Amino acid sequence: MAVLPLAVMAASAIYQGARAKQTADANAQVMTNEGASAMAQGVAAENLQRHAGREALGRETAAFGSAGVGYQGSARTALKQSAINEELDALTTRYRGAFTAYGYNTQALNLKQEGDEEMTSGILLAGSKALSAMGGSYFKPPPTAALGGGNTSAAYVNGIPTT
Repeated sequence: MAVLPLAVMAASAIYQGARAKQTADANAQVMTNEGASAMAQGVAAENLQRHAGREALGRETAAFGSAGVGYQGSARTALKQSAINEELDALTTRYRGAFTAYGYNTQALNLKQEGDEEMTSGILLAGSKALSAMGGSYFKPPPTAALGGGNTSAAYVNGIPTT
C-alpha cells in the first residue's frame, strides 16, 4: 500500500480522536453546568420548603391558641413533632438536589474519560497506520514458498531466489 494514503488515514484517525474528545469535553461541561443548576435548584427548593414549614407551624400554633388548648402537654408535643417533620422535609429536598447534581457530575466525569479514551484510540490508530506504511515500504515478504512451505517451484526456494 502506498505511503500517502496511509499517512492520510493516520491523520484522519488523530483528527477523529481529537473531534471526539472535543465533543465529549463539551458534553461534560454541559453536565457540569446541569449539576451546578441542580444544586442551586435544590437549595432554592429547600428554602421554599422551610418557608412553607414555618407558615404551617405558625397556623398550627395559632389553631392551638384560638382553641384555648394552650401550648403545654400534647399541644407542645404536636408542635415539636411538626417542627421536626418540617426540618426533615427541608433536608430531604436539599438531599434530592445534591443527589441530582452528583448524577450530573458523575456523567460529566464519564464523558471526559470517554473523550480521553477516544483521543488515545485515535493516536494509537494513527501509530498503527504509520507503522503499516513504514512496514510496507521496507519489507516485502517473500511468497509462502520462502518460508519452507507451499509450492517449491516458485521464484523462491527456502527463502533464496531461484531466478
